[in-house]
Parts: sequence; structure tokens; C-alpha cells
Amino acid sequence: MEVLPGVHWIRGVRGGNVFLLEAPQGLTLVDAGLPGSHGKILRFIGSMGRRPEELRAVIITRSHPDHMGSASALRRRTGAQV
Repeated sequence: MEVLPGVHWIRGVRGGNVFLLEAPQGLTLVDAGLPGSHGKILRFIGSMGRRPEELRAVIITRSHPDHMGSASALRRRTGAQV
């Protein structure tokens, strides 16, 4: 769900709220949900007509499993910097 132009809330990710930011240089994810959430995040990126490789960065707001659990899987799949 786009909450502001270029700011998307990825609803239904297990754990905390996850947001995806669009910019000309690529996509940035804010938090990564619980472990196993990476598939839903990658499907959301695809539903926008974007490729997973366009994810450039994952920003973790705090070191709790519901915020960082899928960060490693996303890094491996996309090459994004965490």
C-alpha cells in the first residue's frame, strides 16, 4: 500500500511494520520482518513491476528479530547492503 508517493507499507509481513522506499537510484527497505518474511517482501517488489536486484539497501531500525529477521536472506538474494 502506497502511504505517500514513493513510500510503500508492505502489509502482512510477520513482525513489525516494513516499508519500501522508491528512489531513482533504487529501492530501500526499512526493517525486514521476522525470519521467513523475505518471500513476501520479494513478491511485493515484483508486484510493483520492479526486480529484486533493484533493492539497494535494508535499513534496520533496531536489533530485534521482528525488525531484522529476514535481512540476511534479502542480502543473499538481492545483494542489498544492510
